[in-house]
Amino acid sequence: MSGSVRKRSTRNCLWIQLSHLRGARHYVSATKCYPCIRSLNFTRQTHLGVLVVPLSKFKPDADLIGLGFRMVVLIVLLVSWLVFRAVGATGVHGLASCQDSARYALVVMFVFTAIAHFNKMKHDLARMIPAYFPRPLLLVYVTGILELLGAAGLVLPQFRRLAGMCLIALLVGMFVANVNAARQGVTLRGKPPTPLWLRAPMQVLFIALLWWSTQT
Repeated sequence: MSGSVRKRSTRNCLWIQLSHLRGARHYVSATKCYPCIRSLNFTRQTHLGVLVVPLSKFKPDADLIGLGFRMVVLIVLLVSWLVFRAVGATGVHGLASCQDSARYALVVMFVFTAIAHFNKMKHDLARMIPAYFPRPLLLVYVTGILELLGAAGLVLPQFRRLAGMCLIALLVGMFVANVNAARQGVTLRGKPPTPLWLRAPMQVLFIALLWWSTQT
């Protein structure tokens, strides 16, 4: 069976356009691409090849959303780096070099991740911490504060190298929680954690950028 699925969203509904399919095959193709809507009764809405699904009932599977929160973190880092590099190219002295722009991108990244330690994700982060650590929620708060302090240190020239080394140590320590989350199947906002085969290189990238960008 062949066909293609396209989707667009409005304020209240998700519209899914299925091409080159007819009859009951609409349902089969749609449920392959969107397993989360198998329970919806939409057969009467597919005579034109369009599924109209209320967004209130649309809950995409984790695999369709992406590889998790850490992938969003990586995107935030890379996009911030490109933006700061572009600003530096216009003549802004503080962002004149790749190292400077990378350092400020890391600031954005750590502020972004620190916020998760104080919002609804904090409980998911607490479940990532191995059981032999006491008071996991307190550790989540503490590490969030340390990330904010480290981000502030990256901005201040006199604390730049110290902040970089402290953040590297923090990343190494928090990787223990990432390993535990992968082994225990802990979810973040209902999504599976980033697989270790991807998470480990990302951690190495963050550490390498911290070291490189703070040596100026």
